[in-house]
Formats: sequence, structure tokens, C-alpha cells
Amino acid sequence: MTAALAAILVPPTPPQDFTNKVVFTTPGVTDWVVPDGVTRIPAAGWGAGGTAGGQAVGGGFGKGGGGGFVSGTIEVTPGETLKIRVGAPGTPAPNLGGGYTAIFRGTETPENMILLAGGGGAAGGRNATQTGIFGGNGGAGGGPTGANGTDGQGPQPGGGGTGGEPTIGGTGGSGASNNGTALAGGAPVDPSGEAAGSGGGGGGWHGGGSGGRSQSTGTANGGGAGGGGSNFAADGVDDVVSEQGSGALPAQNGHADKPANTGEGGNSSASAPGQRGAAVLRY
Repeated sequence: MTAALAAILVPPTPPQDFTNKVVFTTPGVTDWVVPDGVTRIPAAGWGAGGTAGGQAVGGGFGKGGGGGFVSGTIEVTPGETLKIRVGAPGTPAPNLGGGYTAIFRGTETPENMILLAGGGGAAGGRNATQTGIFGGNGGAGGGPTGANGTDGQGPQPGGGGTGGEPTIGGTGGSGASNNGTALAGGAPVDPSGEAAGSGGGGGGWHGGGSGGRSQSTGTANGGGAGGGGSNFAADGVDDVVSEQGSGALPAQNGHADKPANTGEGGNSSASAPGQRGAAVLRY
């Protein structure tokens, strides 16, 4: 059979219409094998939200930061394996920031990362004895740099951590705190004596810094909140959209493909956990 005849007899691969959709909402890592005939995948991801803080005496609490959003079109090869990591929600006691959501080509290492949406920072801890003294609000994740967490209440509160940046993690807030690192938010600092504990940073390409624990002298101070994690998109990804959340709300909250209960920071009640992240692939 000649090459010309073979070209006539073998039908061409139909163009992709991207009507098929696979949704990932379980925190952790899932392997997904690219189907036959698929060479391009529009993908979208939301980072997880940070937890809310505890309720102060007389009411009031810090709110968790919402997750970031990233999307883009990825070139793929039929039969290759993508690893999809869905960010875990921030939970209280200790106050944890939301995890990042990401897509990796092959093994789950930074050099194999394709897209990543940063998680929101956690709220700072309340003061256990003084009326109306609660922790700061967590910074939203996403964008080139995550949002900063805010300071706690009172004259000597813990400071808010800064958001993760494109090349370095966020800085921990004033008081005992931890800086963010590659992929991980700074760990929260537990309360000690009269000092209120802090909120952890959100995970991201570079994680947000944790908030600072409040001053141990005097009781009328709240803990600082964690900063949000930064987003990432690898070179070669087309049509990239990278956005930061707004307060406790995730970025692209009204997106048509966004699953329910995704990416919002804890804000409905004291110590409310954040919502988990999500990823959506079309092919």
C-alpha cells in the first residue's frame, strides 16, 4: 500500500471539542491517564481555603483566606500520566492554611509542575479571657503573590504573615512565627500562657508566612493570621489566567466549572474549617 493510499483509507483524528470533563475534589493526589486522541487539555484549579479562628469572649473571630485560581491549556500526549493534587482544607486547633491544588507531569516534583493554585491563609487565634479580642483574617491565596494576613486585635497582637511570592515564601508576622517555603505555608505557632496562637500560611508555589503569636505580657491581644500562597504556571502553557481570592472568597467564585463547596475560607462561624480545593480538566 502506498503512503498516499494509506492516507486516504485511514480517517483523520477528529478535532477535540472539549465537551468531556473530569473533576477532582478529593484532597490528595490522583493519577489520570490522558485518553487516546487527546493532545490539548484546558485545565482549571482552585486552592483550598484557610480555617477561621476561635470565638473571642463576647463574640467575634478571624476569618480564613479564600483560595487562588489558575487555568490554562496544556499540551499532552495520549497515554501519559498526569498527577492531580487537590488542596486539603485548613482546619482549626492548630489553625492551618489551605493547601495548594496542582497538576504535575509524571512525578510530583517542582520541576514537573504545570499549574498550581495557592491556598488561603488561616485566621489567628483568639484571646481566651478578654472580651472582643480575636485573631487576624487570613490572606487570600493566588496571583503572583498571595495576600497578606492581618494583625490580631489588641495593643500587642501577633502580626500578619505576608503572602508567598514568585521566588520566595512569605515572611512570618511579628511575634513567634514561621516563614513560608517552596510549596508549604509557614506552620502556625501554638498559644503559650496568655499569648494567643497564630494562623498558618497557605500552601503555594511559595507558601505564605504564618502569623505571629501575640505578646505574652498582658492578655488583651489576638494572634496574627497567615498569608496566602502564590500561583504558578509553567512556560508553554497557553491562555493562562492567574487570580487571587478576595477575603474569604476564592478567585473565580462564579466560574461555570467550579464545583460546589470549593476554595472558601472559613467564615460562617468561629473555628469553621476552610473548603477543599478542586481541579477540572476538559478534553
